[in-house]
Amino acid sequence: MNATFPMKTLRFSAIWNTSTAHKKSSGSGYKSTNYKDYPTDLAGADTGKDWFYAPCDVVCLRVYGQASHCLWFRSAKKVHMPVGYGYLYFMVEHMSVSGFTKGKKYAKGTKMFREGKAGNASGNHLHVSCGWAKDKSKVSFGTGWIKNNHGAWVLHIKGVTNIKINKAFYLDKDFTKVVDKRMTFKSEPEPFIKGKTYKLKASMNVRAGAGTDHKKKGTCKKGTKIKVLSIKKVKGSYWVKIKDKRWICARSSNGTNYIK
Repeated sequence: MNATFPMKTLRFSAIWNTSTAHKKSSGSGYKSTNYKDYPTDLAGADTGKDWFYAPCDVVCLRVYGQASHCLWFRSAKKVHMPVGYGYLYFMVEHMSVSGFTKGKKYAKGTKMFREGKAGNASGNHLHVSCGWAKDKSKVSFGTGWIKNNHGAWVLHIKGVTNIKINKAFYLDKDFTKVVDKRMTFKSEPEPFIKGKTYKLKASMNVRAGAGTDHKKKGTCKKGTKIKVLSIKKVKGSYWVKIKDKRWICARSSNGTNYIK
Protein backbone atom coordinates (compact mmCIF):
# COMPACT_ATOMS: atom_id res chain seq x y z
CA MET A 1 0.00 0.00 0.00
CA ASN A 2 1.17 3.53 -0.83
CA ALA A 3 0.80 6.47 1.57
CA THR A 4 -0.86 9.25 -0.46
CA PHE A 5 -1.44 12.95 0.18
CA PRO A 6 -4.50 13.16 2.47
CA MET A 7 -6.47 16.09 1.01
CA LYS A 8 -8.20 16.81 -2.30
CA THR A 9 -6.40 20.13 -2.72
CA LEU A 10 -2.68 20.63 -2.16
CA ARG A 11 -2.29 24.15 -0.80
CA PHE A 12 -0.32 25.46 2.17
CA SER A 13 -0.82 28.43 4.48
CA ALA A 14 2.74 27.87 5.75
CA ILE A 15 5.51 25.32 5.24
CA TRP A 16 8.42 24.34 7.44
CA ASN A 17 10.66 27.28 6.48
CA THR A 18 8.20 30.16 5.94
CA SER A 19 6.99 31.21 9.41
CA THR A 20 8.91 32.03 12.58
CA ALA A 21 7.19 29.31 14.59
CA HIS A 22 7.85 26.71 11.92
CA LYS A 23 11.47 27.81 11.51
CA LYS A 24 12.02 27.25 15.23
CA SER A 25 10.55 23.75 14.85
CA SER A 26 12.60 22.86 11.77
CA GLY A 27 15.84 24.68 12.62
CA SER A 28 15.65 26.66 9.38
CA GLY A 29 17.96 29.67 9.80
CA TYR A 30 19.23 28.46 13.15
CA LYS A 31 22.80 27.24 13.63
CA SER A 32 21.97 24.56 16.18
CA THR A 33 18.71 22.72 16.83
CA ASN A 34 18.68 19.71 19.13
CA TYR A 35 15.19 18.46 18.11
CA LYS A 36 13.32 19.30 14.93
CA ASP A 37 10.48 18.28 12.67
CA TYR A 38 9.13 19.90 9.52
CA PRO A 39 5.65 21.27 10.29
CA THR A 40 3.38 22.11 7.37
CA ASP A 41 0.02 23.87 7.48
CA LEU A 42 -2.48 22.42 4.99
CA ALA A 43 -5.05 24.99 3.87
CA GLY A 44 -7.22 23.04 1.42
CA ALA A 45 -9.06 24.69 -1.46
CA ASP A 46 -10.07 27.90 0.34
CA THR A 47 -10.77 29.33 3.79
CA GLY A 48 -13.37 26.64 4.53
CA LYS A 49 -13.04 23.30 6.27
CA ASP A 50 -11.82 20.67 3.82
CA TRP A 51 -11.61 16.99 4.77
CA PHE A 52 -8.47 15.09 5.70
CA TYR A 53 -8.61 11.50 4.38
CA ALA A 54 -6.66 8.54 5.77
CA PRO A 55 -3.48 8.35 3.62
CA CYS A 56 -3.25 4.59 4.25
CA ASP A 57 -4.69 2.22 6.84
CA VAL A 58 -3.88 3.98 10.13
CA VAL A 59 -4.26 3.51 13.88
CA CYS A 60 -4.67 6.31 16.44
CA LEU A 61 -1.79 6.48 18.94
CA ARG A 62 -2.80 9.43 21.10
CA VAL A 63 -5.52 12.05 21.55
CA TYR A 64 -4.68 15.41 23.13
CA GLY A 65 -7.50 17.92 23.20
CA GLN A 66 -6.64 20.49 25.84
CA ALA A 67 -4.49 22.97 23.90
CA SER A 68 -3.95 22.48 20.19
CA HIS A 69 -6.37 19.59 19.68
CA CYS A 70 -3.81 17.03 18.51
CA LEU A 71 -4.01 13.50 17.16
CA TRP A 72 -1.12 11.10 16.57
CA PHE A 73 -1.32 8.23 14.07
CA ARG A 74 0.79 5.36 12.73
CA SER A 75 0.24 3.29 9.62
CA ALA A 76 -1.39 -0.02 10.59
CA LYS A 77 1.21 -1.89 8.53
CA LYS A 78 4.34 -1.05 6.58
CA VAL A 79 3.61 1.20 3.60
CA HIS A 80 5.46 2.62 0.61
CA MET A 81 6.52 6.27 0.98
CA PRO A 82 8.91 8.43 -1.06
CA VAL A 83 11.40 8.12 1.81
CA GLY A 84 11.21 4.30 1.79
CA TYR A 85 9.21 1.27 2.90
CA GLY A 86 8.24 1.25 6.56
CA TYR A 87 5.86 2.68 9.15
CA LEU A 88 4.41 6.16 8.66
CA TYR A 89 3.88 8.33 11.75
CA PHE A 90 2.14 11.70 11.74
CA MET A 91 0.65 14.26 14.12
CA VAL A 92 -2.18 16.63 13.17
CA GLU A 93 -3.41 19.73 15.06
CA HIS A 94 -6.23 22.32 15.06
CA MET A 95 -9.27 20.14 14.31
CA SER A 96 -11.93 18.62 16.55
CA VAL A 97 -10.73 15.48 18.34
CA SER A 98 -14.25 14.42 19.30
CA GLY A 99 -14.86 10.72 18.65
CA PHE A 100 -11.19 9.74 18.42
CA THR A 101 -9.76 7.15 20.81
CA LYS A 102 -6.41 5.46 21.20
CA GLY A 103 -6.24 2.22 19.20
CA LYS A 104 -9.05 3.09 16.79
CA LYS A 105 -8.29 2.16 13.17
CA TYR A 106 -9.20 3.92 9.93
CA ALA A 107 -9.04 2.42 6.43
CA LYS A 108 -7.26 4.21 3.60
CA GLY A 109 -9.48 6.86 2.05
CA THR A 110 -11.73 7.28 5.10
CA LYS A 111 -12.87 10.83 5.90
CA MET A 112 -11.24 11.50 9.27
CA PHE A 113 -11.61 15.19 10.24
CA ARG A 114 -11.81 18.68 8.75
CA GLU A 115 -9.62 21.76 8.97
CA GLY A 116 -10.23 23.86 12.06
CA LYS A 117 -9.14 26.72 14.32
CA ALA A 118 -8.73 24.84 17.61
CA GLY A 119 -5.71 25.79 19.70
CA ASN A 120 -5.52 29.50 18.84
CA ALA A 121 -5.22 29.00 15.07
CA SER A 122 -5.83 32.22 13.14
CA GLY A 123 -7.73 30.47 10.33
CA ASN A 124 -8.96 27.07 9.26
CA HIS A 125 -6.05 24.73 8.51
CA LEU A 126 -4.34 21.54 9.65
CA HIS A 127 -0.83 21.57 11.12
CA VAL A 128 0.92 18.31 10.14
CA SER A 129 4.27 16.81 11.19
CA CYS A 130 5.48 13.47 9.80
CA GLY A 131 7.98 10.76 10.63
CA TRP A 132 8.90 7.27 9.54
CA ALA A 133 10.67 4.14 10.78
CA LYS A 134 11.78 0.97 8.99
CA ASP A 135 10.29 -1.05 11.83
CA LYS A 136 7.58 -0.33 14.37
CA SER A 137 8.92 1.51 17.41
CA LYS A 138 8.97 -0.90 20.38
CA VAL A 139 9.74 1.70 23.05
CA SER A 140 7.27 3.75 25.06
CA PHE A 141 5.35 6.25 22.92
CA GLY A 142 5.70 8.94 25.60
CA THR A 143 3.90 12.23 25.04
CA GLY A 144 4.60 12.23 21.29
CA TRP A 145 6.48 15.53 21.36
CA ILE A 146 9.47 17.28 22.92
CA LYS A 147 10.54 20.90 23.45
CA ASN A 148 13.69 21.96 21.57
CA ASN A 149 16.31 24.58 22.46
CA HIS A 150 14.38 27.26 20.53
CA GLY A 151 11.23 26.74 22.60
CA ALA A 152 9.29 24.85 19.92
CA TRP A 153 7.39 21.65 20.60
CA VAL A 154 8.13 19.08 17.88
CA LEU A 155 7.09 15.54 16.97
CA HIS A 156 9.18 13.13 19.04
CA ILE A 157 8.82 9.34 19.06
CA LYS A 158 11.86 7.26 19.92
CA GLY A 159 13.09 5.26 16.92
CA VAL A 160 11.20 7.48 14.46
CA THR A 161 12.93 9.89 12.07
CA ASN A 162 11.07 13.14 11.37
CA ILE A 163 10.69 13.97 7.67
CA LYS A 164 9.20 16.63 5.40
CA ILE A 165 5.64 16.00 4.28
CA ASN A 166 6.66 15.39 0.65
CA LYS A 167 8.84 12.51 1.84
CA ALA A 168 5.88 10.96 3.66
CA PHE A 169 3.18 11.05 0.96
CA TYR A 170 2.96 10.30 -2.73
CA LEU A 171 0.65 12.41 -4.85
CA ASP A 172 -2.38 10.70 -6.36
CA LYS A 173 -3.11 13.04 -9.26
CA ASP A 174 -6.58 11.57 -9.74
CA PHE A 175 -7.46 12.51 -6.14
CA THR A 176 -5.50 15.69 -5.36
CA LYS A 177 -5.42 18.98 -7.28
CA VAL A 178 -2.09 20.81 -6.94
CA VAL A 179 -2.52 24.54 -6.33
CA ASP A 180 0.63 25.31 -4.32
CA LYS A 181 3.95 24.27 -5.88
CA ARG A 182 6.34 25.36 -3.12
CA MET A 183 7.05 21.70 -2.40
CA THR A 184 7.50 18.98 -5.02
CA PHE A 185 5.75 15.65 -4.45
CA LYS A 186 6.49 12.39 -6.23
CA SER A 187 3.57 10.89 -8.12
CA GLU A 188 2.15 7.65 -6.80
CA PRO A 189 3.91 4.77 -8.58
CA GLU A 190 1.81 2.22 -10.46
CA PRO A 191 1.64 -1.02 -8.45
CA PHE A 192 2.05 -3.32 -11.48
CA ILE A 193 4.46 -3.57 -14.38
CA LYS A 194 3.30 -3.54 -17.98
CA GLY A 195 4.44 -6.71 -19.79
CA LYS A 196 4.91 -8.73 -16.60
CA THR A 197 3.01 -11.98 -15.92
CA TYR A 198 1.08 -12.31 -12.65
CA LYS A 199 -1.14 -14.93 -11.02
CA LEU A 200 -4.70 -14.34 -9.80
CA LYS A 201 -5.09 -14.56 -6.01
CA ALA A 202 -8.87 -15.02 -6.36
CA SER A 203 -11.40 -15.75 -9.08
CA MET A 204 -12.23 -12.46 -10.81
CA ASN A 205 -14.87 -11.15 -13.20
CA VAL A 206 -13.55 -10.12 -16.61
CA ARG A 207 -15.03 -7.01 -18.22
CA ALA A 208 -15.08 -5.34 -21.62
CA GLY A 209 -13.36 -2.24 -20.21
CA ALA A 210 -11.71 -0.84 -17.09
CA GLY A 211 -14.37 -0.44 -14.40
CA THR A 212 -17.45 -2.20 -13.06
CA ASP A 213 -19.75 -0.19 -15.35
CA HIS A 214 -18.46 -2.19 -18.32
CA LYS A 215 -20.13 -5.40 -19.50
CA LYS A 216 -19.06 -8.65 -17.88
CA LYS A 217 -17.17 -10.96 -20.27
CA GLY A 218 -16.75 -14.08 -18.15
CA THR A 219 -14.58 -15.12 -15.20
CA CYS A 220 -10.92 -15.99 -14.65
CA LYS A 221 -10.26 -18.61 -11.96
CA LYS A 222 -7.91 -18.26 -9.02
CA GLY A 223 -4.35 -19.23 -10.01
CA THR A 224 -4.75 -18.20 -13.65
CA LYS A 225 -1.61 -16.61 -15.10
CA ILE A 226 -2.19 -13.27 -16.79
CA LYS A 227 0.09 -10.93 -18.70
CA VAL A 228 -0.47 -7.22 -18.05
CA LEU A 229 -0.89 -5.43 -21.39
CA SER A 230 -2.08 -2.08 -20.04
CA ILE A 231 -2.88 -0.42 -16.69
CA LYS A 232 -5.66 2.04 -15.88
CA LYS A 233 -6.78 3.66 -12.63
CA VAL A 234 -10.54 4.03 -12.14
CA LYS A 235 -12.07 5.59 -9.00
CA GLY A 236 -9.06 4.61 -6.90
CA SER A 237 -8.83 1.00 -8.12
CA TYR A 238 -6.34 -0.38 -10.66
CA TRP A 239 -7.51 -2.34 -13.70
CA VAL A 240 -5.29 -4.30 -16.07
CA LYS A 241 -5.90 -5.30 -19.65
CA ILE A 242 -5.09 -8.98 -20.16
CA LYS A 243 -6.05 -10.09 -23.69
CA ASP A 244 -8.80 -9.86 -26.30
CA LYS A 245 -9.66 -6.35 -25.04
CA ARG A 246 -10.63 -7.77 -21.66
CA TRP A 247 -9.94 -6.18 -18.27
CA ILE A 248 -9.87 -7.31 -14.62
CA CYS A 249 -9.53 -5.41 -11.35
CA ALA A 250 -5.99 -5.95 -10.05
CA ARG A 251 -6.16 -3.74 -6.96
CA SER A 252 -9.21 -2.39 -5.12
CA SER A 253 -9.55 1.23 -4.00
CA ASN A 254 -8.73 0.16 -0.43
CA GLY A 255 -5.39 -1.32 -1.51
CA THR A 256 -6.27 -5.03 -1.73
CA ASN A 257 -4.25 -6.79 -4.47
CA TYR A 258 -5.97 -9.48 -6.53
CA ILE A 259 -2.87 -10.47 -8.51
CA LYS A 260 0.65 -11.39 -7.39
